[in-house]
Amino acid sequence: MAKAAEDKNLKGVEKSIEKEMAEAGGSAPGSTAEISAPAKAETDAEAGKAAEKNAPVKKDPPPAAGRTAASPPGTKQTAHNTQLDPESLLDKKLKELSDELARQKLKLAQLSQESKILEADKAALEALIAEFTKILDKYAASLDKLGEQKDEMNRYTENKTPMIEVAVQDHLDDINEIIVANDQIVSDLEAELAQLKTAWEDAQDGYTTAKEAFDTAKNEFDSLKTRQKSIEDDLKTLQQLRKTIESEEELNHFGVMYFLIGEFNTLLSGLIPRLVTRDALETALINAWVTFDTAQYELRKHESDLAGSKKNYEDKLAELETAQKNKRDNIIAQLSQIAF
Repeated sequence: MAKAAEDKNLKGVEKSIEKEMAEAGGSAPGSTAEISAPAKAETDAEAGKAAEKNAPVKKDPPPAAGRTAASPPGTKQTAHNTQLDPESLLDKKLKELSDELARQKLKLAQLSQESKILEADKAALEALIAEFTKILDKYAASLDKLGEQKDEMNRYTENKTPMIEVAVQDHLDDINEIIVANDQIVSDLEAELAQLKTAWEDAQDGYTTAKEAFDTAKNEFDSLKTRQKSIEDDLKTLQQLRKTIESEEELNHFGVMYFLIGEFNTLLSGLIPRLVTRDALETALINAWVTFDTAQYELRKHESDLAGSKKNYEDKLAELETAQKNKRDNIIAQLSQIAF
């Protein structure tokens, strides 16, 4: 019905145009003459309006997922898409993987080392178990025989001891006296050795104290002998510090200047009391030499004491070891001289 109405309207418009053109002497539509451009444009416009009125309304497709529909011109867009740089994401992921790989490699290295230690411990324990097994098997195999020998020794001493005690009862005091005398020799040597050890330790302490005093006196004496050179060296250092401070001032580095002037003042305060007269230096040298000479004498004395105490201890130790080694033989030799 809309189409029929549109055709009817168009026909009405054409008839009106034909009438106007006939009155103006123009050609009718459908003839060899064509419709004028303005009339044709007007006709096309009216036809377009009718078609637009009857055409179905088109709807815009919904925006795709993850996208925001474009705003009409002239309006403010209130939301902005946040886009991440793919390269930064990949770099971050690569760093995470690299760090994790490094951590895992470190763990593997630690586990490898621990594994080697465990393998060594396992091998050592297996060897120990094998050794124990061998010892215990051998012991078990000979246990009966060892028990028989022990029983035989018990029977021997049960029979022999009473007989010997009866045989020596008249000389028992002489026998015990010889045994005690030889034991006493060893005991006396042990006591003497303990005293000599204490003396040696005291000599070591005395030597250490004397050596410290000697070193202090020597350093002071040497320092006085080189007093002029040390003062000259300190003055050169002060001159250099002064130049550096002036250079830093040109750069307005006042913090650096503050630090350097502290070093300057410390060095200068130590130099001032050392810069004395010739007579004062001579007196100081003589006094330092006397202290040094005395310390040297004491050190030599303690060196001699230390060497002597060490020799005494070592000689007594050798004597004790000999007495302990020969005690049994001496007892037997002396007991053999008793007549029964």
